[in-house]
Amino acid sequence: MAVIALTGAPQGGSTTAALALLYGWPSTPVLLVDADVDVGPIRAGLLQTAMGPQVGLPAMDAAARQGVLDQAISHHCVQLGTAAAPRLVLPGLTDPAQAGSLEYSWDALAMSLRSLAARGVDVLIDMGRSGMNGRQVALARAADAMLVVATSTLASAAAAAPRLVRVRAQLATSGPGPLLGLVVVEASRRAGHRYSAAEISRQLALPLVGSLAHDPETALYLTTGGSVPRGLERTELVRSGRTLALRVRSLLAERDAVIGLPQGVVVNRG
Repeated sequence: MAVIALTGAPQGGSTTAALALLYGWPSTPVLLVDADVDVGPIRAGLLQTAMGPQVGLPAMDAAARQGVLDQAISHHCVQLGTAAAPRLVLPGLTDPAQAGSLEYSWDALAMSLRSLAARGVDVLIDMGRSGMNGRQVALARAADAMLVVATSTLASAAAAAPRLVRVRAQLATSGPGPLLGLVVVEASRRAGHRYSAAEISRQLALPLVGSLAHDPETALYLTTGGSVPRGLERTELVRSGRTLALRVRSLLAERDAVIGLPQGVVVNRG
């Protein structure tokens, strides 16, 4: 099982990409952690504030101090899938000021997420646009793969470039570190200065892992909630999320084979 972190520039689509991966992930259980310290749209959007403000990430600091973080993660997850095929979400913050209370809990959370992966749960982490700026970078360092998300426009690539410099610096390590790659969310054909995923990859000098379809109706549901689109798992966005998930798995298996790690071995990347 793997831990996959995602980050992006403003309006880069990291939350849309994370949710497309969640719904497209080819095996379950799978957990999405909303670790966007700027307060992502998942809690108030897709989840429609269906839980109290202390449910989710805000409760993790006290749990870490009490030594019950693993149990707390399980208790605070919201289930989107069926009991037989659970797709879980750990809701994020309700106020950016809450990030301060987690300052010394990110390392423990990273270790707990790796422990979950060792027990058979794939973990996705939406780090938003500021996830590489503070101690929450521990989540990215503990990941098997770090995906930088951008849309297929010049504006998005320009906004992603300086953030990519920070990502590379923060992930620099003497060990193998997370696999670093690019995910491109296709923009509308009417968007100005629209480029192919390969062109965005060349401009950022970052290997292209895959792209996600331009599917505004599904993306709107994933970020704002409301009525579930008919045949959600057959929509273009979710199908492209499934293709991306399979590609990430394949790349990780190839890398582990190259560095001599047997499948299923969990490496402490903290």
